[in-house]
Amino acid sequence: MIILDPEKYRGKAIMRSEYLLKEFLKRYDINEDLGFNSINYRKGAAITGKFGLDDGYKKLSNGSIEWGYVRIHTGVDRASGNKYKNIEDPIISPFHFESSKFQDFHGVSYGTLVSLISERYDFELRIAHMNKNDILILGDLRNEKPIEKNTIIGQTGNNGLGTGAHTHTEVKSLSEKSDTLELLLVKKYGSNKIYQSYSNLDIIDYYISTVKFKDASQEEIMEDWEKVIEHRKCNFINRYLYRYTDFDGTEKTRYSSQLLWNNL
Repeated sequence: MIILDPEKYRGKAIMRSEYLLKEFLKRYDINEDLGFNSINYRKGAAITGKFGLDDGYKKLSNGSIEWGYVRIHTGVDRASGNKYKNIEDPIISPFHFESSKFQDFHGVSYGTLVSLISERYDFELRIAHMNKNDILILGDLRNEKPIEKNTIIGQTGNNGLGTGAHTHTEVKSLSEKSDTLELLLVKKYGSNKIYQSYSNLDIIDYYISTVKFKDASQEEIMEDWEKVIEHRKCNFINRYLYRYTDFDGTEKTRYSSQLLWNNL
């Protein structure tokens, strides 16, 4: 089991982080209970894939996908949301964002990726699988415009890898970590929880609950887990956050939107 030193990740900017967190809570946590119950994003949508340890798949040589494995899931999946302003299963901007981006993966992987960027709080909210024609603010995204809170982004889609219409939501730090979000997690759950990795027992228990590893030995399970960690360039993982080396070689952190913002 790895246990991180909270002080290392609080750093010298702790006073600024505390100020920014207070500001963030004042803007978005109306009831002042860390519930974020007034935030719109995926109204009524059920969580179908959790952050952290989750059911996974492998691509077979014939191009098909076989489920029953274990993966590191770096976001939260949701499907079947409520109708809102005559739009079925909409996606709504939960916060104010200083800039935005759009990427088209041409039906592969994410399908499309909408990025809403909070430069002030050092994170981006990344939304995958929307069909391009259903994005109502595509021009703004392509021009990297600011996006205001409660802007309707569009309808949930099934573009890319998935079994039906859903959103894959990632919260990714712009730098190595978002001090504001990290402090929020500490405030909600305590540093002992958020800075303690999955134990070997956690890993083994999850593996034996899956189809492919229900009869596997501990050695086989840990061998596969090491491959998963290596593939994802994972430095630390639990149900709250995931530290890893990004494609460009920089160190980044992703966070569970569900645990940050009450099922957001």
